[in-house]
Amino acid sequence: MSYDLLHADELFSKLKPRCKVLPVIVEVDRILRPNGKFIVRDDKETVDEVQRVVRSLQWRSG
Repeated sequence: MSYDLLHADELFSKLKPRCKVLPVIVEVDRILRPNGKFIVRDDKETVDEVQRVVRSLQWRSG
C-alpha cells in the first residue's frame, strides 16, 4: 500500500523519547508514492531535524 499524502502533526516530538527520526523517515519513504507530499507540523527544532534527514535522501523540502 502507498500514499499520495502523509501528514505528521507532532508525531516526531511524541516519538523522540522512544526512537530516532531516521527509522520513521525510512518508513515514510517506503510508503509514500513518488512525487507524494509529506507534511510535518512540529516544533522548530524537530522540523529542522526532519529536514536534514529528508534532504540527505535528496527529497525537496521547504
